[in-house]
Amino acid sequence: MMSANDIEVHSVLETHERGVNWCDFHPELDMIVSGADDRKIKLWKFNESRAWDHDSLYGHKNNVSSVVFHPKLSKKNSIFHISFS
Repeated sequence: MMSANDIEVHSVLETHERGVNWCDFHPELDMIVSGADDRKIKLWKFNESRAWDHDSLYGHKNNVSSVVFHPKLSKKNSIFHISFS
């Protein structure tokens, strides 16, 4: 049995080229969004056995300091909020 202080690594997500500043888990879907100093936003999908890079958003002129899924949108229309440094 795991306690509140135990952490279990499920998957390591390694395709960002520079440090990751923020990530967020979708509230309903098996999806993660991450933003990094490589000026990219990545969407990740995951299941019980693995996680993978699903899509990337390029072209930002600054590091991506935070990115979160919008909590009030439905599964089909879920978008995210982006903050740049």
